[in-house]
Amino acid sequence: MRPRVHPAVLQQVTDGSLGPIGVESVAAGGMHSLFLDSNGKIWSFGSNDSLALGRLTQPPQGKPDNVPELVSGLEDFRATAIAASDNLSVALSDAGELRAWGTFHSDGLLGFKGHKDKQLTPTPLAAFGKEKPISRVACGENHALALTTDGRVFAWGNGASFQLGRRILERRKINGLTPEALPKLRRIVNVFAGVHTSFAVDEAGRVFGWGLNQMRQTGVESEETLVKAPTEIDALSPDEHAGARVVGIAGGEHHTCFLFDDGSVWGCGRAGADRLGLAEDHPSVLAHNAEVAEAVVHMNEEGWAEDDARRAALPKKDDFLVYPPLRIAFPPPPTSTTPEPPLAPYAEGVFSSTRITHISAGERYTLAVSEEGYLYSWGEGNASQLGLGNVSNARTPTRVANTALKAHEVVGASAGGQHVLLV
Repeated sequence: MRPRVHPAVLQQVTDGSLGPIGVESVAAGGMHSLFLDSNGKIWSFGSNDSLALGRLTQPPQGKPDNVPELVSGLEDFRATAIAASDNLSVALSDAGELRAWGTFHSDGLLGFKGHKDKQLTPTPLAAFGKEKPISRVACGENHALALTTDGRVFAWGNGASFQLGRRILERRKINGLTPEALPKLRRIVNVFAGVHTSFAVDEAGRVFGWGLNQMRQTGVESEETLVKAPTEIDALSPDEHAGARVVGIAGGEHHTCFLFDDGSVWGCGRAGADRLGLAEDHPSVLAHNAEVAEAVVHMNEEGWAEDDARRAALPKKDDFLVYPPLRIAFPPPPTSTTPEPPLAPYAEGVFSSTRITHISAGERYTLAVSEEGYLYSWGEGNASQLGLGNVSNARTPTRVANTALKAHEVVGASAGGQHVLLV
């Protein structure tokens, strides 16, 4: 399957229902979708099993879940940002107010003042009542981050992998569902969330990561499987990148990509399933696969090829851990004479002129939008998330090109659990 224009949204844009500009941003959850229009209103559609749509979808009062409709209870709330986790939705207003609805899976019981496991209508969180206004929000699979205007970071949700930056006891999961500030983070200017990871960038351009790290996906220089508190990622320092700073972070389950303000994208974590977009001739791939070949030769020489347990322990081709982050190469922009330019052979320090302005990641795949408005995808998308037709795996960044996108420039993308939203 390839990208298609949503007919109902197209009609709303045409008739002016979404304001003078139309759709401003999108957020894809596990199985639900949100978009923000230029009037500051939030629309939702998709699965409403966990009430992530923020409105009734059952008759007689409700409207169908497959048709975009306004989220309830936000009549006097002008939204400026939206975010979605697997089953939770979060919105931020121009006054710095936050509203949330839905659930954190089974942990939602205590996520909204302890009285409901699922929250239908957008509700404020008491923890922010006396805090400074909120400037940014981000959601992982089952956790959320909020940044206040004075540079403090709050985290709440499922903290089983320390993505909240604090210890949450199994018998006291209620503690994770109340937003709490991370005391060691100060003067933060942006926050991002991966599936089970969290990130913050301070005003000096330093990047901090914490959470699940068994595949080195936090980017932190540590072999610990859990990074339990915000830790600076030295490899992403502006000093290591000729002054360039991280402006975007997108994390899957076992990989993370980092976007710099010079338009470059870097990745770390697990390389298997093409998550990091590394070509066959990349030195790290060649070195690893040489080790795999050597291990197979040794296996045959030692005569234990029939030993299933030992064979299972062998390294797998193309599947290895990447740290520190490596730069991901993109093909050059298309031209009238070369509409599908190939990725050039690897040459150290040589990259195409393609500059990326936005990234988003699903569990095993990543999306990138270039300054020319082209969409690229790579990784594994068994539910057609790559937008490349019947292609479920793309080894390297591949431009998504079809009739629906031909007349449009992509400005944003959001990778959901099994679907993708573009604007």
